[in-house]
Amino acid sequence: MLSSEALARIGVHAAFTVAADGGVRDEHDPLAEQIAWRAGFHLPLYQCRQLHGDQVWWVEWGDAKGGADILISRKRDCTLAIRTADCLPILLADADAGVIAAVHAGWRGTVRNVAAKAVATMVEIGANPDRIHADFGPAIGSCCFTVDGDCLEQLRRAAECVGIHEDGGRHHADLAAINRHQLQQSGLHPAHIGGGAACTCCSTDHFSHRRDQSPWRQLALIGL
Repeated sequence: MLSSEALARIGVHAAFTVAADGGVRDEHDPLAEQIAWRAGFHLPLYQCRQLHGDQVWWVEWGDAKGGADILISRKRDCTLAIRTADCLPILLADADAGVIAAVHAGWRGTVRNVAAKAVATMVEIGANPDRIHADFGPAIGSCCFTVDGDCLEQLRRAAECVGIHEDGGRHHADLAAINRHQLQQSGLHPAHIGGGAACTCCSTDHFSHRRDQSPWRQLALIGL
């Protein structure tokens, strides 16, 4: 398990699992709670169906029956979780305001500026962009994420040309770089954004849907 040093510095417990910690299939998989508990996270564990969009679930509102890709909470002694196997997991926190978020940012969510929407929603309930810290977990890197056609054009527009490069006649997208840019545009200080984890597609330490069509997912966990 990869503990988040970036969020630990502000007193927030957050981590990203690896394949050795065990994989989960969906929001109903009971192993997720076992993994979180073993790692010292509080229960209950909140997770939901993920839609590859920018829908928000503030867990105090009740069940996210329709699904969401942004989970937000001000509750203590609970944990938020999202699942990824190439998409980018983003964990966010304003420790002073007691607001945390877990974001599932695949390429479709990135096109919708899902990270920026998470920040805006956090601000609505008392967070301040100057105080928000973020960390990125393992995701597919630009080394393996080749894009073309409509996907390429949508990412180019969303990224404002950041994180897209050409190599050998093929275009590569860097989800972490694009989301980092979007968070900075939302007011986060560059020094408050951690990350730099290994590419899930390159490393067998992680589950990867692109590499082997894995049904398993890593967890990104955050709690106050």
